[in-house]
Amino acid sequence: MARYRPHVQVISERPNGWWVSPALPTIANCLLAVLWGFSTVGGWGEAAFCGTAAQRDANCAADFESAVMLSTA
Repeated sequence: MARYRPHVQVISERPNGWWVSPALPTIANCLLAVLWGFSTVGGWGEAAFCGTAAQRDANCAADFESAVMLSTA
């Protein structure tokens, strides 16, 4: 009876010769963090979803604040 032997190879390059620098995902994550900061702390998200000044929905703003607090936990 034949035994199963997984064929797994660890290589530093992709088979087609392309190599992705670890700096690229790091930069992308940092940019996403900055965008998250502007949309939450900077007020972009609240203004976009809940309105501004006289047209601001208080319930939406409270829910948005709850979502921001959950995302920081």
